[in-house]
This record gives sequence, structure tokens and C-alpha cells, in this order.
Amino acid sequence: MPQQIQSAIEDLDRLESVAEFADTQATRRGDEYAAGIADALKDVAHLQKEFMIEENPLTQEFSQCSQQLLQQGSQQLQQYQQPEMQELADTAGRALESVTSGIQSMPTGGHQQGQR
Repeated sequence: MPQQIQSAIEDLDRLESVAEFADTQATRRGDEYAAGIADALKDVAHLQKEFMIEENPLTQEFSQCSQQLLQQGSQQLQQYQQPEMQELADTAGRALESVTSGIQSMPTGGHQQGQR
């Protein structure tokens, strides 16, 4: 497995953990909106990680959606002052960068694009 993919998987694993904690904290505060963002980021991180580990043929297509969601979620979390939300925004930003790099390093990426 290429190093870029391994790094992306590690960052997604971290994102999943941070998002789960942030979701719990937001739920305790009664902030359903923030909890929803955190929960969505957790789910996307988990699915993106699975797609990359399994080298699923649809990894690149799924990644386009997940990268958009990570970017939007990270931007929306910037408005929150709570440390766990700031950490989640930062972690989502790092995961976005590493997923982008990881997808570009996938050997099948070019072939999938060429078949469209």
C-alpha cells in the first residue's frame, strides 16, 4: 500500500475518533446541528477509509463526494468556539489533504477516469 494511502487511512481513523468525541460533546450541550455535522464527518471518514482499504473500484467517485463534505463540514465548524469542534475542523482539514494526496497516488485512478 502506498505511503500516501496509509497516511490518508491514519488521518481518517483519527478524524473518526475526534468526530465521535465532538458528536458526544455537542449532544450533551444540546447542539443538534453541531452533533449532526460531527456525526456526518465520522460516517464519511469511516466509509472513505473502508473504500481505500478495500481498493474499491468506486473509491475515486466516493472520494469526490467525501472531499466536498469534509471541506464544507470543516468550514461550518470554524464558527464554533468549543475546543473539540476546533480540533474536529482542523482534523477534517488534514484528512481532506491526505485523502486528496492518497487518491492521486492510487494506481487505478487514471484508468477509472479514462473509461468514462
